Amino acid sequence: LLPRCTTDVKLLQLPDTHRRSSDWYFELVFDPLVETSTESLFKQSSAGVSRTDTPPQLRKFFHSQNSSRFWVDRVAVARHQQSQDALCLVLYQDKISACRKEVREGLYTLQKAAESFGSEFPDILCVIQAPGYDGGHDVFKGFCYPLLTVTA
Repeated sequence: LLPRCTTDVKLLQLPDTHRRSSDWYFELVFDPLVETSTESLFKQSSAGVSRTDTPPQLRKFFHSQNSSRFWVDRVAVARHQQSQDALCLVLYQDKISACRKEVREGLYTLQKAAESFGSEFPDILCVIQAPGYDGGHDVFKGFCYPLLTVTA
């Protein structure tokens, strides 16, 4: 389960048009037997970052295959504890500097990653870890996906 809201974990944005409540995301569970995939979901070319043909899967944990962090650091698929058929793609961007510019750039890459999954996953949760960030919510304007921000 995702941690409940504390002073360090906040669901900062849930788009107005979104079909789920914030509580729904805190009821996500990850399968206990998860293996780390050696495949990558994203690749870099001269044209920029794009998706590979590898689909995200239950019981597989994907991490960036490149230290320069193309779009996201980690990706996993979670189930909803009440409805085992309801899957949610969870995209993580870890340890972003608390600087407003870096937080904004991290959000931009998370949104690009989420958009790249199109209709594959109707539910996507983005998680950004920005230790010490307290610069206000204006950097989150225009972000189109449910967002969990960890500031510890």
